[in-house]
Parts: sequence; C-alpha cells; structure tokens
Amino acid sequence: MLVGSCNISEISLFTKAWNTGNLESWLRIHEALCS
Repeated sequence: MLVGSCNISEISLFTKAWNTGNLESWLRIHEALCS
C-alpha cells in the first residue's frame, strides 16, 4: 500500500477515499502532506 506514516488518520481517510472511489484526490492530499 502507498500509505506512509505521515499521519495515522490517513489510514481512515484512505479507506474512505477507496470506498468512495475518490483515491485521486486522496493521493494529491497525501503527496502534499508527505513531501
């Protein structure tokens, strides 16, 4: 999985994004937070 250890709450956000098919916007947020 692509989930980093930047933020534990990311896991639930990732699950929510996965379930709603909204993975692209999650990835953008993830990259912004983790870069």
